[in-house]
Amino acid sequence: MICWHLILVSFLSNQLALANRKARYIFVGVGAHSSDLAWIDTQRKLHGHRYTPIFFNPHPGVGNLSELVRSRGGFFYPYAAWIADGISMPFHLTLDPFHQGGFDGLQGTNVRHRASIMITTVDIARILSKHTTPSDIVVMRMDVEGSEYELLRHLLLKGLLCRLRRLYVETHAMHHPNLTSFRAFDVVLPWLLSPCGTEVYVDSNYHNSAESRLIWVKDDGACRQCPVLYRTIPGVGTECPPSALPHCFDSEFSCERCCSHAHGPRGDSACWSRAAKGKDSLLLPSGGRAYPIPDAVLASMMHAQRWNKSKEQIQRLAGEKAGRLPIFSYEMCCAGMLGQIMPPLVGATLHHGEDETYNALNPRYSRAVRPPDRLASAIRTY
Repeated sequence: MICWHLILVSFLSNQLALANRKARYIFVGVGAHSSDLAWIDTQRKLHGHRYTPIFFNPHPGVGNLSELVRSRGGFFYPYAAWIADGISMPFHLTLDPFHQGGFDGLQGTNVRHRASIMITTVDIARILSKHTTPSDIVVMRMDVEGSEYELLRHLLLKGLLCRLRRLYVETHAMHHPNLTSFRAFDVVLPWLLSPCGTEVYVDSNYHNSAESRLIWVKDDGACRQCPVLYRTIPGVGTECPPSALPHCFDSEFSCERCCSHAHGPRGDSACWSRAAKGKDSLLLPSGGRAYPIPDAVLASMMHAQRWNKSKEQIQRLAGEKAGRLPIFSYEMCCAGMLGQIMPPLVGATLHHGEDETYNALNPRYSRAVRPPDRLASAIRTY
């Protein structure tokens, strides 16, 4: 008994010594882009943290990204991150210069991909194990056009997801007909990793993306209207979901209050009815109730626009000229379903990339990453 006690004490002492060593800052870009270097630069300028980049990207059009990464002391893998090493797989290309390869990946669809090349894979778990330890501060940004589900499950089974202090992931369940069932994984992921202390920001924007609306499966039925499939379950730092529309909230009616499930499955109903007069509401196909947009929310939506044309369009679609249609709801503000409730309003209100967490205009983008709890870090390696 004493022998086992001494072994356990020795083990925990070693792990605490590992946890107490100076932490390294590491950024892992899966489907990496030059914008990831901008995130690294922002963290250094604002917080003095120097992240070592570890990038994966097999795309032939990434230019001098490998040289930029290596010049910062990082590692660039010109392979597709996958669940095993050395597999030859087709990498599907859109050949669309406007999107600059942003829709290219291992998951192909007839809607957008016009060509493919053969690439080689590398085991993401092996590389993460090679370059990181449990005491490191590791941030991962993953945008792999549908392969994220295989990769995240692989890291979970290998016991490596808890090494991440923050995860930005763009999910694509509704961009590929064979992935639609993974919507449930999107929403549970922040909660799943909360015991690890990992911040998880899931950007899906299915209802607000022209691409996903175009290829949405025809027989999806009630699932298309169900907000529980699009609002993530709260985890570390995500009491306000990434899908939330910031214009809907203020100091009194905060996102954390209005979107909280502590008030019910559609948040605090007082948030949505605050501008209603009498019974001026509408029952949505989802089962929730919608109310007229408050003046302050409409003003915020218009103020955020750079172009007068967009401001005029918002006023025409949702203001007095439209009779203040009742669309203000949990679905619109918390579940990211504005494109389902009023599609024309999406083009005037939301701009590509600006409604995502991984965007310089979002405060969660530039916020410092919290270091891991040292004792928790030691116990997680047990």
